[in-house]
Amino acid sequence: MNNHYETSPPMFRNAPLKFILYLLLIPVFGLGLFLLLWWYIDNKNKLLSIEGDLMKWQEGIFNKTFIDLSTDDIRTVKIKQSFFQRMFGTGDLDIYTAGDSPEAVLMGLQDPHEIKSLLLPK
Repeated sequence: MNNHYETSPPMFRNAPLKFILYLLLIPVFGLGLFLLLWWYIDNKNKLLSIEGDLMKWQEGIFNKTFIDLSTDDIRTVKIKQSFFQRMFGTGDLDIYTAGDSPEAVLMGLQDPHEIKSLLLPK
């Protein structure tokens, strides 16, 4: 498998009501602008990368978390989507290897079905 895929969670597509609320809060002492900026920085510090048969997830602004998984070890990928996530093509992924609890929980990524197909090739 020689594919390469990288993505970060989108802002509007993942939480449109939150985005609109923050825009409406901009006139309130710039609170909305601060919240949008923090949300943007938080989303840009979450990165999923699939390189060949290795999945890498990193997240965090001050404290970083790194997860590396071989796609050969992944047994199940569970996709969860809310109503708005289905409308905008985003979703949450629970990635299981051995055991009953997920090895990685990836929140709010775009095209979750494409990611699942890259992690679990047939």
